[in-house]
Amino acid sequence: PAELAKTARAFARARQPSPELFDTLARASAAKINHFNPQDLSNIAWAFVKAGHNSSALFDALASASAAKAVDFDPQAISKTAWAFAKAGHSSPALFDAISRASAAKVSHFNPQDLSNLAWAFAKAGHASPALFDALANASAIRIDEFKPQGISNTAWAFAKAGHCSPALFDAFERASEAKIEQFDPQELADTAWAFAKAGHQSPALFDTLANASVAKLDDFNQQDISMTAWAFATAGHRSPELFDALARACAAQIDQLDTQHLSNT
Repeated sequence: PAELAKTARAFARARQPSPELFDTLARASAAKINHFNPQDLSNIAWAFVKAGHNSSALFDALASASAAKAVDFDPQAISKTAWAFAKAGHSSPALFDAISRASAAKVSHFNPQDLSNLAWAFAKAGHASPALFDALANASAIRIDEFKPQGISNTAWAFAKAGHCSPALFDAFERASEAKIEQFDPQELADTAWAFAKAGHQSPALFDTLANASVAKLDDFNQQDISMTAWAFATAGHRSPELFDALARACAAQIDQLDTQHLSNT
């Protein structure tokens, strides 16, 4: 089993397309799934998603085996498995329930990336777990200074998407974002603005900072970044004439690329 997982992981990391190999790995892995340890299970799930190779039969087998062994997963294996299933769009409520239970006792040992990935996965999968999100909120707030911009924006997005209210965590997001705003890329700026607006968390100072940073980097915004930012500032009711003038120019420049959803949001 370890060699199967290592092979899949190597080809996925090399970004080497090999559909026939992954089909073979899927069949062989599914046949031996009960012999995989937690690390092998998480690695092969990650590898298939990273390689963009769909295998519903394998993911069904991975879900059952991972749920049965979830209590033995370490934080990285937990977050990696949840991320893979959410990214693949493979529904597995029983697995997410098992992951939620296993995470509750270990959440204090998660590093910032594990915390962010786990929150993102549950939000992306649409799997409600209020107790887990409470635990993630407390652990994330404690370690907020260790979060990178992507971790801040992804975690904020996840809590807003899940509709899980956590004012203390969003206050921590605000402080961390203000301190690291120059490191945020366009998507991180847009996601953060969207998250605060969606959560209804008032933060005029942060929106001023986001506006200034967005104007400075607007040439690098894609249509989704433009749309999300416009929606966020409008929803938050935060006036920023300079930003909206810049968004209007960027929107006009990309008008032929905007789809109906982005046009309506903008």
